Amino acid sequence: MNLNQLWAGQDYAWYEWRSRGETYRSNGVRVRIIRAFQERQYGNERMSGFAEVNLVDDEGNIRTYANGEPLIKKIRARDIAMRWDEYADEKNHREAERERLQKEREEAEAREAAKKAAFVDSIVEIYKIPREAIVSVGITNINISRIALERDMNGKSSG
Repeated sequence: MNLNQLWAGQDYAWYEWRSRGETYRSNGVRVRIIRAFQERQYGNERMSGFAEVNLVDDEGNIRTYANGEPLIKKIRARDIAMRWDEYADEKNHREAERERLQKEREEAEAREAAKKAAFVDSIVEIYKIPREAIVSVGITNINISRIALERDMNGKSSG
């Protein structure tokens, strides 16, 4: 984000080493701005924007070191992606979309398995092939076990 869009006390989503066009990353870290400032880095002509931040957990509590001091970090302003509430909404939306797609995929797989089972049933009924002889059913072929067929034929001829 631009330095002039950062406000002290507000929560933002931060991605370390965010690229220029990157708008969302699923592992964003929640940070709370303490102060935003400009600083010239070694080797740069221009001033760069930075923010001093507290790292915050998802419930809004400031993370601390083992001795109880708050965890403060200096980060690049351009690595701050968006306000935290916008990020949380986007993350929830993407998670719901992912779950919806997963559910649709599972339903399609179940329909395909039912179609395949019905097809195998019709092959067994029409050609009188034992079900255990059918090894696999692909898109363009059916694999039948020769051993199972021979065993079935020998059983029928001797009986």
